[in-house]
Amino acid sequence: MINRNYLECLTCGTKAMTRTAIGHSDHQEFAFPCSKCGVEIRFAMKLDQSAPSFSYDWIKGAKWVHEPTLPDLPNIHYLDGENLIPKNMKGNFSPFIVTSFLPKDPAEYLRQRDVRFFASQQVWPKLKELRVHAERRNATLFDKLARDLHYDGNLNDWQDRLRAELWAIETYGNWFRPFTSADEAFIRQRISLAESIAASDHHLVTELTSSHNHHALFTECQRVRDAFAQLYPALSSLYQTFYWREDSGSLDDYQLAEKRFAELKTLYVDCLETFCRISVIAATIEGEIQIGAVAVPKAKGTLTVAQFQAVKNGNKPDVLKKLPLADLFVPFINSKLRNGVGHNSAGYDVTSDEIFYSNHNNKGTTHYRLPYIRFCETIVLIYRQFELVWLYAAWLIARAEGVKGRIM
Repeated sequence: MINRNYLECLTCGTKAMTRTAIGHSDHQEFAFPCSKCGVEIRFAMKLDQSAPSFSYDWIKGAKWVHEPTLPDLPNIHYLDGENLIPKNMKGNFSPFIVTSFLPKDPAEYLRQRDVRFFASQQVWPKLKELRVHAERRNATLFDKLARDLHYDGNLNDWQDRLRAELWAIETYGNWFRPFTSADEAFIRQRISLAESIAASDHHLVTELTSSHNHHALFTECQRVRDAFAQLYPALSSLYQTFYWREDSGSLDDYQLAEKRFAELKTLYVDCLETFCRISVIAATIEGEIQIGAVAVPKAKGTLTVAQFQAVKNGNKPDVLKKLPLADLFVPFINSKLRNGVGHNSAGYDVTSDEIFYSNHNNKGTTHYRLPYIRFCETIVLIYRQFELVWLYAAWLIARAEGVKGRIM
């Protein structure tokens, strides 16, 4: 559904038309520069998916006006939070139509896109509820909800219920990490090998939980998922690139309509921090495999679990790149971006559609700019990888709670 509306810049009086696609979330927030003076115009919409209905919530930098008369034909802004917007958008076609043939299999992409929307907006709230029932030890409500989520295993005790919860979380996460089955098989094989080599699972798990409180880790991972689920509609169109044909072009030819930098930078920092915590579990498992000890192997010598945990995240790749799991972690740890966007001086420039940030060290200050769409791509890529390496965290959580055998 497309809604047309008209606005007038408060600074220079330039009028424009907005063609806004009504999405799946309960909140949409768009921003663009005035075509004449460059001042940022930003507005938000409230959506009620149960009705369905929508309303314009607030607007900054402009005011809504009646449809202009013919001599005042406005500029047109195509605003669709769930589809990529071509930079050279022309004519009366919608962004959905223009980009619909970029995937190799458009029908399969749309099917999986709909599942991801359903998962983020409908399934995730149920998984949060499941966690509440587990924390309160309410077996009756937990079991009912687990069956509603189509879990058909035993629910005889809380170890069974933890296995059910981890199954539900992995099933949910699978939809957000397409085309990672080979890496998933690698992770499962390494965990299984480490457990077969370890003289005592208890010692391995005890050493890891001494630096990784598994309850805190679980909570941290849930917090990352919650933030991503809320912001997923604004990032969802980027998932199309995983399904693109080889000749589909470059992401640099497109832009995103929703601008949510303030929220997204927090999500990125939290996701990266949690991702690096999980890397400690993975590296320790490699130590068990390579040297038969609960330690992290280096080019020369080893680090204890606590020592590697204390290594700055920006330096962790120096150790991880020597391990067989390097490709799971190293390409996704960008400490310069993390430190830059985590600072209050980072921001979004609506005129260039870029984010800007700075890094400070003893040599001075270095300034960076990055297209907004590429920053959002970085978030999608690391979240996709987070859901993959979650398998390491799920293993530790399960073993720490006494769950035996295959976990998921």
